[in-house]
Amino acid sequence: MTGASGVAVVVTDYGGTITPLWQRRGDPRRPVDPYAAAALHVLRRHGGKRLIVASNTRTGVDRRPALRMGGVDEEFDAVFQSAPLRLAKPHPEFYAWVLAAAGCRADEVLWVGDNLEKDVIGPAQHGARTALVRRDGLRPREELPAGTVLIHHIGDLVPWLVPHHRKEETPWAGTHIGGG
Repeated sequence: MTGASGVAVVVTDYGGTITPLWQRRGDPRRPVDPYAAAALHVLRRHGGKRLIVASNTRTGVDRRPALRMGGVDEEFDAVFQSAPLRLAKPHPEFYAWVLAAAGCRADEVLWVGDNLEKDVIGPAQHGARTALVRRDGLRPREELPAGTVLIHHIGDLVPWLVPHHRKEETPWAGTHIGGG
């Protein structure tokens, strides 16, 4: 991925992507990270990006209350949760449904998540652009597919996707975008 031009829709995973690092994985009550919420607001309101959540969930887990409590539920055009769909990432049909809901070409979608297989390789195979969220960088023996962006926090997307937004208006410190 060489630039942000042409990104119309940002699809984001939930756990590990827009939740705080200190939250235990698998906890259905994980709240939205306030810094991620701020970034989502900027992407939507100042960047004009449409937003979609695409999350693997267990039966009985609903991400919408946490999105509401985090103040970001109205920022999303759609919320895809695997349990009610009975289909999860990396199933090809899950990606097809999400990309159809995006309402644009797949190469105008930026899929963001913390799982290399489910949030990067799968969406890329369907034509989406991809960004991997890894606070500590790549793990041993991991390689990013060509064009994938490595970020430490979803907020790192703001200066890249919304370059006219002033950095001092954002609550997170610094940005890092690396490529593969």
